[in-house]
Amino acid sequence: MNYFMVFQNKTYNEERQGGYLWAPMKTSAGREKYHWSNMTKINEGEQVRRRSLLTRCTGTD
Repeated sequence: MNYFMVFQNKTYNEERQGGYLWAPMKTSAGREKYHWSNMTKINEGEQVRRRSLLTRCTGTD
């Protein structure tokens, strides 16, 4: 089992309430960011620790 730490920003509340994680695939310049693409490695049932950069909330899924 893997453990992941996810820092969220503007969409924290929507993602938390909806029970999902979201990140863009690429920047507006068309580049990938490793921390966004790493989210594709998360499998159902693995532990994710969330942290909101806006609301200073934390949670575990």
